[in-house]
Amino acid sequence: MGGVFRLDRLLAIALGGGLCAWIAAQAIDNADHIARANSGELYLGYAAPRWTESETLRYLRDNLSGATIYINQRVPAHFHSGGNAGYHHGMFGRPIRDTASPWRLINWATRNHGAYLAWLDDGNPPRRVSVVTMRAREGLEPVAEFADGAVFRVNGEYKPTSESSPHFAAYSAIARGEAARLSSGADFDVYIHQDTLIYFKRPCDIADIQARFFLHVFPENAAYLPDDRRGYRFENLDFEFKWRGALFEDNCVAMMPLPSYESDRIRTGQYAIDGSGSALWEAEVAVSARRRYRQAHRAANAGDYGGAAAESNFAVYLDDDSESKALVYVKERCAADDTQARFFLHIIPYDAADLPDERKGQGFDNLDFRFAEYGADLGGACVAVRELPEYGVERVRTGQYVSGEGALWRAEFGADGGE
Repeated sequence: MGGVFRLDRLLAIALGGGLCAWIAAQAIDNADHIARANSGELYLGYAAPRWTESETLRYLRDNLSGATIYINQRVPAHFHSGGNAGYHHGMFGRPIRDTASPWRLINWATRNHGAYLAWLDDGNPPRRVSVVTMRAREGLEPVAEFADGAVFRVNGEYKPTSESSPHFAAYSAIARGEAARLSSGADFDVYIHQDTLIYFKRPCDIADIQARFFLHVFPENAAYLPDDRRGYRFENLDFEFKWRGALFEDNCVAMMPLPSYESDRIRTGQYAIDGSGSALWEAEVAVSARRRYRQAHRAANAGDYGGAAAESNFAVYLDDDSESKALVYVKERCAADDTQARFFLHIIPYDAADLPDERKGQGFDNLDFRFAEYGADLGGACVAVRELPEYGVERVRTGQYVSGEGALWRAEFGADGGE
């Protein structure tokens, strides 16, 4: 039927063309295989010249030692590029990685700003994804190209697209003093804003965010935990920066919502990338993070407490209206030196029988603490909250001291706020 469109004929042509292309590709691979067999190279394995003399692998060894590298041939990379800080199985948090799926490898690599993607055209599978294809891929910056492959740097990832992004909002909350800093001095500062933990570091680069973050939340009541976590006494909320963070300019910001229940404490940090399970850094936040956030904001308007029980380096307030009776230490325009010295807190009860057995001889309970354990930085104002025992408290003696030098300041007052 001369002028009639024949779908079946078009399909036959397309299928025939595809079959021819597949046969041609197989012929090329078979010819390559036969050539290697005839030369004896095929039987040398990873000792073959194409690996030992690879310019691409030599570049990795000489220029990218310790970098995070995604590569489509991980075993020869391990043997012939100096191990590149060690060879491990696994896709995330490891120095050298690959996968049998080339596009999956490329997609994983392009999520990791600052990492490198090394591609061997003679790799596995051969020529299925060429260096030319990689060069055109958005987010890959060519670094070096050789006869047997090329190296690209991943760029442009982790950048908020606008000032309306949640990570930019979290950064702004820190800058405006609206987020309470719970921990500092480690690799990342840890803040809380409303019901979300914020991890912040500046200056920051790709090396700071490769390691997995751990976050263990201990609830006030273990019954809140899922059944499979009750034996551990905490909920495991570990996360990767690539899923929870943003890198823009020289700021790293990660956000992690807290569970709906009230926590007793949290432990967080980053694991070492060597797979040992050890921590690169670790911080523990005592008492409820949410409660500290609320009390820190309340302390910003100290008049809500009805006057300080004591005024010295820190003003000390008695908070009777919180979930439990607590002392609140406040210092406006606080510097780092103001929080380095240990706080002493001696609780004198109405009835000495309420004291723990080991404290009855001294006549007071010792609740000494460090600011890092119970404090928060709210826009330059330092706030520490220390809950008081449930038994009847007659008097409180508190201050700060340096071991071997004595007290920097001290105050004593009645538990009702009077002298």
